[in-house]
Amino acid sequence: MGLPLFDAPRFTLILPSSGEKIEYRPFLVKEQKQLLMATQASLEEQIMAINKVVEACTFGKIRPGKLPSFDVEYLFLQIRSRSVGEVVDMVLTCECEAKQDTKLDISPTLRRSYRDWE
Repeated sequence: MGLPLFDAPRFTLILPSSGEKIEYRPFLVKEQKQLLMATQASLEEQIMAINKVVEACTFGKIRPGKLPSFDVEYLFLQIRSRSVGEVVDMVLTCECEAKQDTKLDISPTLRRSYRDWE
């Protein structure tokens, strides 16, 4: 008897440019590994890795090369928010070389006002 296979949860979103409803899933460990390896690669290879993850997580129905880049970026952020978490930890550097730790919420619907960030 083999190990049981579980399906990943499915989510939907609406593409900003076309209003098309898209079904997607969170990325799996193999896609996360591809993204991690791409961080050490050139910019072109990073873009290719993101495109492969978007195509895989949309069940092959989305071809990132045929979409506007802002749709691909939006779709990737939504996949990432469902996979890793809705908050991205960032380090911002100003012109004076000072560094500031901050958090960015990439959830699909931003329900907070700017006062909640203080």
